[in-house]
Amino acid sequence: MSSVFNGHNVKIDAIFSSPANRALHTCMVFLRQLQFPFDKFQVSDGLYDFSGDDVLHFAKALDDHLETVMVFGHNHAFTHLANSLGNTYIENVPTSGVVHLEFDVSDWKSISKGTTKQMIFPKQLRG
Repeated sequence: MSSVFNGHNVKIDAIFSSPANRALHTCMVFLRQLQFPFDKFQVSDGLYDFSGDDVLHFAKALDDHLETVMVFGHNHAFTHLANSLGNTYIENVPTSGVVHLEFDVSDWKSISKGTTKQMIFPKQLRG
């Protein structure tokens, strides 16, 4: 998944992860594959959330100098947020699945309904 995502050449300003083992391990795989600088990576307890409320609060509090961020966390929070913030219904965001949302706002506190730009799920890579 990380190598496929890397092929999309998305410029990421910061990466955040839940401190939970599986989310953090998946994040570390992506950090290495993307050759992302560790000084632009942060673990946040606020991402250890299963409802989506804390993750949304986290996103709305991001520094406005950050344009594109990558966040690693948990379901059902991420499926809920992908559906409530994106414009494409997703039944379930699977483990290591990537959903790219874009918002037409100038500050993070204003994010609401955005556009689902792409989804990359492991089952798409089986062949």
